[in-house]
Amino acid sequence: MNDVDFHTFNLTPGKHRIALNFIIDKSKNIINIKAFHPNNKLCEEIIKSTNEINIIEPAINKGIKVDYLAEIALIISIDN
Repeated sequence: MNDVDFHTFNLTPGKHRIALNFIIDKSKNIINIKAFHPNNKLCEEIIKSTNEINIIEPAINKGIKVDYLAEIALIISIDN
């Protein structure tokens, strides 16, 4: 995994909220990744990083493997 140079993202100082949604399927794959923020480069990097997460176990409901929708609100803070 490479370090990310966030200075190239041209983000303004302050807090930035990114909505991240994805599904962990029954086979422990991350699918349908969507990131929402006005900065497309930031969204692309978040999607790329999310794809690298290693899921150890799928979600289980009443003993049956199920797809799981994850909805995560990320907040990053940029200082001057």
